[in-house]
Amino acid sequence: MSDVLTAEHIRENLHVLGDLPSLSPVVTQLIATLGQEDVSVGEVEAIIRRDPVIAAKVVSSANAAAYASHTPTTSIRGALMKLGLLRIRRMAVLISLYNAVPGRQEFQEAFWRHSLAVAHAVDVIARHLAASRPGIGVNPDMVFLAGLMHDIGLLVLASHYPKQYTAVGALAGERGIPLWEAEVELLKVDHGEIGACLIEHWSLAEEIAHAARYHHRLTLAPPEHRWTAAVLHFADATCCDEPSWDLGEGIALTADDPGIEMTGVSLDALVPILEEARAEARAATSVLESVGSS
Repeated sequence: MSDVLTAEHIRENLHVLGDLPSLSPVVTQLIATLGQEDVSVGEVEAIIRRDPVIAAKVVSSANAAAYASHTPTTSIRGALMKLGLLRIRRMAVLISLYNAVPGRQEFQEAFWRHSLAVAHAVDVIARHLAASRPGIGVNPDMVFLAGLMHDIGLLVLASHYPKQYTAVGALAGERGIPLWEAEVELLKVDHGEIGACLIEHWSLAEEIAHAARYHHRLTLAPPEHRWTAAVLHFADATCCDEPSWDLGEGIALTADDPGIEMTGVSLDALVPILEEARAEARAATSVLESVGSS
C-alpha cells in the first residue's frame, strides 16, 4: 500500500476491509431514537434487549461507581429508571460502537475515553452557547453523536494503516505540529476526513459527518455546518488538556482560535462553560471500565 492516502482511497478501502462492518441493527435503531421526544422507555428497553451483551453492559455501567447507590439495578428497566432515558440511550450507543472498529485494546480504551469526554463536553458547550444565541437550533443528541464519532478516523488510521500512523506521529513530534497537520502533509488526508468517510459509509446524518470532517479545518466547513464543527473543536481542545483524555493530537485552545469568531463567544466567556464540560466528562468517562470489559 502506498504511504499516501486520499479520501478516494479511504472510501474504496472501506468497502473491502472485512473487519469494518456495517453498524449493528441495535445501534442503528438506538441512533434512530435519539432526538425523538416521544420515544418510550419500553421501546428503548426492547431495542437493548435484542443484544444480550449490550444489555448486560448497560446494567453493569448503570451500577458503576459514578452512579452507585444502595440499591443496584439488575435489569434494563431498572437502569432506565435509575439514570433516565437519555443517559441510557447514549450509553448503549457507546457500548454498541465500542468494538465496531477493532484495534489494540490499550489504544481503543484511550480512544473511547477521549471520545466520550468530548461527546459530553460538546453537549454542555453547545447548550450554553445556544442559550445565549436563541436563533441557533441545537439537537443535543446530534452534537453528542458528533462528539462520540469525531475522531473515529484516528482509530481507523491506527488499526488499519499502522505504518502511516507511526510516520505521522513521528513527523508531528519532530516538527512540533498538530497531528492533523502532519497527516495532511504526509498522507494528503486528515483523520477528520477518514472518519467522515466511515460515518457516511454507516449512513449516519450529514451533520455528524461534516462535524467530524471539519473539526480541525473550520474555515473549510460549509456555512450551515460551521457552528457545529466549531463547538466540537472547542470540546476536543478542552478535553486534550486533560492527560487522561489526550490522544496526543497536539491541539490547544488559543485566544486567536477561529472558532471564537464562528460561534460569537469570547475565550473568557468560555472558561466557566469549559469547566462544567470537564466535570460532566469526568463523571461520564468513569463508567468506561464496565463498558470495555468482556
